[in-house]
Amino acid sequence: VTQGLRVQLSVTMAVDAMAPVQVGPRALASVTVPVRQRQHQCWHQPSYHHHQNQQQHQHHLHHQLQLPVTVPANLALQHGNAANRTATRSTRTVIYPATMHAFISKIGPDADFESIEDSFLPPVDMWGEPYKAMLDFVAQLGVLEGLPLDRSGILRVSVPFCAAFMECQILLPFLAQHFLERRLAQGLYVLGTDATILKGAKWPQKEKYAQRKFSRCQLHLRQMDLTKNSLPECALTVAVHPEATRDPVWEDIIANLIRSTVPGGVVLVATYFDVEVHAVQRYGAPLGVQFQVFENPYYASHSVEESPSLRFLLVARIGRK
Repeated sequence: VTQGLRVQLSVTMAVDAMAPVQVGPRALASVTVPVRQRQHQCWHQPSYHHHQNQQQHQHHLHHQLQLPVTVPANLALQHGNAANRTATRSTRTVIYPATMHAFISKIGPDADFESIEDSFLPPVDMWGEPYKAMLDFVAQLGVLEGLPLDRSGILRVSVPFCAAFMECQILLPFLAQHFLERRLAQGLYVLGTDATILKGAKWPQKEKYAQRKFSRCQLHLRQMDLTKNSLPECALTVAVHPEATRDPVWEDIIANLIRSTVPGGVVLVATYFDVEVHAVQRYGAPLGVQFQVFENPYYASHSVEESPSLRFLLVARIGRK
């Protein structure tokens, strides 16, 4: 289910009704779910061409997934940061019935996704909630007001080192609400880039989601080496978790995203640690960019973990030449 593929559920009734199901990364097409005391086998291949009633279909899927399902965290999270990918390889995430029901409810002719094949999971709360808090915070700061548009009235947004672009279901609705519903822009053009295409990133599905969900929003996800290729111009850069202290090439990457942001535009960078903050500030200084630094307000009411997602926020408006 996490990979958005056609699913075959092999349901085996058992005594242990509360044990979460361990789903291996190579075994997602056949899932054995312990549920009750008697044995029963059911094979189900979701396809909306074979169901006349979407509600009945969702009820059927939800009925087969009543118990917690445990999946590898690297599949559920679809994390982009290399350090996170390494850290989550042995971690597993439990998806409970309420979450699964909410996920299934987004699939269908009039829903977010046309089919299971087109679907993808949102990020887990430990990443998604700080991301939402970041967007709300910068909106309250007022730095998103007055961003320059292109000649067609389109707001161009850049998301460098986007990895799987797992913020898709957070960032795009936010941009649509803030700029399109308020009539601050005629449309949105969002470009996500990364040096590699992660396995399971589902870039095509996310581009299709944007087209299906937001008629005036174009999402393009492209492979691009930011140490060699210049980013196209944009008015807003949202750069999450640069590994700014790991390699000297990050000086060139940060300079690239700053230069691509047009005068009057805004660069927003989110980091884990204060040492990364200092590195980004140091890389921006030769270009005349001075970042304001804030702690993500999410952590005012939540504990700071060992690797706190989007903890520090750097904001800079690019000066007019």
